[in-house]
Amino acid sequence: MRRFVIVVVALACASAALATPTKHAAQQADAPRLAPADEYFGKMKMSPIGIGNEIHDIGLRLKYDPANYARFVGRARLTEDALLDWRARYPSDTWLAKNAYMMARVDAMFYDHESHAHAWSLMTWVARRFPRTSFGANAKGEVRHGHIVPLYVMPPAPTPTPVPTPSPTPTPVPTPSPTPMPTPSPTPVPTPSPTPTPTPEP
Repeated sequence: MRRFVIVVVALACASAALATPTKHAAQQADAPRLAPADEYFGKMKMSPIGIGNEIHDIGLRLKYDPANYARFVGRARLTEDALLDWRARYPSDTWLAKNAYMMARVDAMFYDHESHAHAWSLMTWVARRFPRTSFGANAKGEVRHGHIVPLYVMPPAPTPTPVPTPSPTPTPVPTPSPTPMPTPSPTPVPTPSPTPTPTPEP
């Protein structure tokens, strides 16, 4: 009996020893992988800190110069390209929640439909991927209401200045030339016949 108890205890200890590394490995697999600060992403080779700074800078430029928003669309797309590259390599990096959320709100500041589509895509991703973070909770609220709040309040979309349509040049109508009046021929003056000189008689 004593021998049986020892065998049971030994098996239990062995099971616990095997379970501990397995549990530890599972915890390591679930742990978020943070991108190194000196790793660079996207076409512009931006670091995670650089991506965050660029998002902030674009938002301020749009806030203080909304009329020239089209000048900043290219910068926003390149910054988002770096952000998506970061997301592809480190999808569990918790810093992505903040940066993707802020990028979506900056995209919502633009007036074009393409930027709004990018904003919606990023916001729905944050809501789905990081639901337990504060950014994920805010994202879920905005997605639920169907409206993404811009990072800064923007004025109404500028009305494009209408391009004046040139008036058609009128075709000149030729002025009819006056019909010349006939010049009357001069009446000939009759030339008097010479009177003969009388011849004297002898």
